[in-house]
Amino acid sequence: MNSAQEKWYNLYIRPVNFTQADAIESLRIAQRFNAWSSINYFVMPGITDTAEELNALKAIIDNARINMIQWRNFNIDPDWLFSRIEFDGQGQPLGIKHIMEQIRKEYPWVYFGYFNPPLNVISEYQFK
Repeated sequence: MNSAQEKWYNLYIRPVNFTQADAIESLRIAQRFNAWSSINYFVMPGITDTAEELNALKAIIDNARINMIQWRNFNIDPDWLFSRIEFDGQGQPLGIKHIMEQIRKEYPWVYFGYFNPPLNVISEYQFK
């Protein structure tokens, strides 16, 4: 997921017959069946570290009660990305560290990582 905000998600992913809402519904279904759910969250300073993005990410967590965020470096040319999604800024950056701290504070059950965790971690976090 390149952004929790539908606008930026759609402009980058350009989904066909599968929307961001569909992806979030998949997460809700996983939770309904007590399955581990996570998002690969591609971090891009200027996009994923704003108040707007934080609020959108919190809405996803609230709606889907995900277990994990895999914080990933988007590792993409920002000029190319910003031109692809017609991005020209959207608010004051808060910093990725601040965003992570806010998520950790408000959603202590959400596991942070970069790779899928081992089964013992999943078992520990899954039903918090």
